[in-house]
Amino acid sequence: MDNECIAQMLAEPFVSSPGSFRCHPITAIISFTCSDRDFREPVAEFHARFEEAGVDRIIEPGGPLVLHLELTEGIGHAVERAEFLIKHHGITFAVLFGHHKCGAYADKYKNSGWSQERIDQQVKDDLLSIKEALEKLFGDKLKVYLFFAKPEGSRVRFEPL
Repeated sequence: MDNECIAQMLAEPFVSSPGSFRCHPITAIISFTCSDRDFREPVAEFHARFEEAGVDRIIEPGGPLVLHLELTEGIGHAVERAEFLIKHHGITFAVLFGHHKCGAYADKYKNSGWSQERIDQQVKDDLLSIKEALEKLFGDKLKVYLFFAKPEGSRVRFEPL
């Protein structure tokens, strides 16, 4: 799809398919995931299993990295957004995704001399520290699940941490 086609489509009204709008009394899950195009479809497939329960998605470069930067360096407003969604949407589960060869992490550690294996380990370490911080912040109101995604041939494996 070229830019001209995209621009034309964005200029036109859009009407969703019948039955696509439903009122959900609650949303059960908040998901923090990376904007990496290679992982969009696999993450959407992961989310699809929970559509009935409802999934609020926060998609940022680095995914949970935005939470980590806020929690450790005071940069950003991701925790505030999460608090709003948890409070007003009745969310009880958080799912955080990190992934192999994340560009946001590669950029953050570009001058470190770290190998890809070391960067992947940092992603996992950050996920674990975010989980600890969120559990401290929300107590037993929020159950946090962590996954590290890595390609396996033409598939992606989401490994729980």
